[in-house]
Amino acid sequence: YLEKNFTRSNLAALLETNSWYISILLQKHRGKQFSDYVNHIRIEYIVKLLYDNPEYLKYKINYLSDLCGFTSHSRFAQIFKKEKGISPSEFISRLSERHAS
Repeated sequence: YLEKNFTRSNLAALLETNSWYISILLQKHRGKQFSDYVNHIRIEYIVKLLYDNPEYLKYKINYLSDLCGFTSHSRFAQIFKKEKGISPSEFISRLSERHAS
């Protein structure tokens, strides 16, 4: 899911099933479309990385967005804010303050 062009077809091939079945499963068990689910787990990945490895707090947002598979910095920021309620830079700033104290 961290690859930039990870698709439902890629996942279906990895699981040796079809993409339609993937869609049905995600909708039924996660209540999300494929792209929404992948974006969600990408954001959770980067948040965990930031919590567990404070050195990543010093990296540019563009690098972090690339690291978790987003094709653009703006899309990453948009999805991050949708998922977490704050911008990635604000999140990093708050987390940096917590680590400093």
